[in-house]
Amino acid sequence: ILKESILITGLVTNQSIRTAEMLDVEVVLLVRGKIPSIKVVDLAIDSRVILLGTKLTMFNTSGMLYADGIKGINYDMQW
Repeated sequence: ILKESILITGLVTNQSIRTAEMLDVEVVLLVRGKIPSIKVVDLAIDSRVILLGTKLTMFNTSGMLYADGIKGINYDMQW
């Protein structure tokens, strides 16, 4: 559904990877310097999900991506 999207989250659980899998999101960006466990990293590898991280807050991360031209999802057009 969201093949060219990024899931930005502060949750470092298996559920974040499972959600990305369900939505066909290929990249999960972890904010606030969160470090995933080995189990989460292994699940991401097995699920072919790319994990990225930043020390920035979700607000600042989203703002910087938007300023660089990455827009949010237009739900009217997606669904």
